Amino acid sequence: MNKRPYLVVDDDETCLEVLKVMLSDYEGHIRFESSSTSALRYAENNEIKVLLTDHRMPTLSGLELIRRVKSIHPGCYVVLMSSFDDYAEVIAEFNNHLLDRYLSKPISAQDLLNVTHQVKRTLLGQQEVFDYGFVTKNEAVLKVLEMVPRAAKSGLPVMIVGETGTGKELIAQAIHDQSVRKGGEFLVCSCPNLVSTLAESQLFGAVKGAFTGADHNITGIFEEARGGTIFLDELNSLDMKIQGKLLRVLETGKFSRLGDHAVIDFDGEIISAINLPVDEAVKAGCLRADLKYRMDVVRITLPPLRERRDDIFLLFKYFAERLSRSVQLADDVRHFMLSYDWPGNVRELENVVRYIVAMYDDEVIGCHNLPSYLQKLTIGGALSRHPAHGKGITKNDIILALEDCDFNKGDAANVLGISRMTLWRKIKEHHL
Repeated sequence: MNKRPYLVVDDDETCLEVLKVMLSDYEGHIRFESSSTSALRYAENNEIKVLLTDHRMPTLSGLELIRRVKSIHPGCYVVLMSSFDDYAEVIAEFNNHLLDRYLSKPISAQDLLNVTHQVKRTLLGQQEVFDYGFVTKNEAVLKVLEMVPRAAKSGLPVMIVGETGTGKELIAQAIHDQSVRKGGEFLVCSCPNLVSTLAESQLFGAVKGAFTGADHNITGIFEEARGGTIFLDELNSLDMKIQGKLLRVLETGKFSRLGDHAVIDFDGEIISAINLPVDEAVKAGCLRADLKYRMDVVRITLPPLRERRDDIFLLFKYFAERLSRSVQLADDVRHFMLSYDWPGNVRELENVVRYIVAMYDDEVIGCHNLPSYLQKLTIGGALSRHPAHGKGITKNDIILALEDCDFNKGDAANVLGISRMTLWRKIKEHHL
C-alpha cells in the first residue's frame, strides 16, 4: 500500500520548500514533486488520495495534471494553487466540479490548515471539523462551511443570515480570506453601533464643515476599504435613508463624502449580515426590498445553537481546553445544556465556559457551577415555571421571570428566551 498518498506539486523550488515546512507534520504521507510530468508518472504507479498542485507549470498545466490524475484516481481530493490572473479559468473548472478547493498564492499556514481539516473530513470520515474558527459536527453547519470557498470565488454579493452569536463574522472573514481581495483590509462595521446622526459620515466620510463639529475631513469606511472587504453586520439595524445611499453605491460603484460633490470610486466588496430571516426583515420595514435584491445573491444561513445541540458538548470541551482546562460534565448539567435554548448562541456558551473555568477548580461540573442566571433555570427553578421559553409569552410569564431574577431584566430576558429589547417592548405593552 502506498505510504505517501498525498501528492504536492510546484515547479517553483522555493515555494515547494515552503510547502514542505508548512506540511512538516504530514511529511511521511506526502510526495513532493517539482514537475508536473514526474508527478503524473508517480500518480500512474501509486494510489493518490490528495493532489495539491500549482497551476502554471511547463509541459503540463495544473488543470491538465488534475484531469489526468482524476482519470486514474476519480476519488482524489484536488486543491489547485494559483495567482489571481487565472481567476476566470479556475472558476469555470470549480463550477465543473473538477476542483474541491482553490488556494490563491501566496498561501498562508491557515489556508493549508483549513485544507487539512477538510481533507480529514472528506477522506477519513472524521466527524468533528475545526475550520474557519468553527468547531462542529452538525450537518447544517458543515454545509455552510462547504459554501465558503465557492462564495469567495464567485465574486457575488453575500448575505449571511443568523442570530447574534452564531458566527456571522467568522464566515465573512473566511470569505474575505479566500477571495481575490484577501490582500486588502477586512473592515467590520457594526451597524447598531453607528451613531444615527453621524452614520453617513462614518460610512462615506465628510469634509470639514459638513456639519457642526466637523473641524477636519473624515475618511469613511467605504474609502478605507481600498481593495478590501467591508462587513456590514446587522444591516437591518441601519437607518433606511442610509440604506438608500448604500443601494446607490452598489448600483453605481461610486459615492461622495458628506458635504462634497467630488465622486469617489468604491474599490471593495461588501458582505452583509442580518439577524432576522430576510423576508421577515423586509416585512418589518427594517430592510429595504430593493437593497435585499441587490445584496442577497448568495445567502448563507447559520443555524442557532438550539438547532445544533449535537455541537454543545463538543464546543464546551473545545472552549475549556483552549483555557487549559479539562473538565467532565455531570448528568444534571448535561441534561440542562441540552434543554436550554441558548438565546446568546455559541457566544453565550463560550462565556459560560469562561465563567466556570475562572470561578471553579472542580473537575466535574454540575448545575451548581453555572452562572446564577442559569442556575435559576435548572430543575425546580424558573425553567419549569416558563415552559413556553421564547414563544407565547404572557404578562404573567414576564412577572414570574422578573421575580425569579430579582427584577434583573437581562437575566429575565434569558429566562424567557428573548432579547433584552424584546422584553422592554413587552413590559411597555403590558404596562408593567
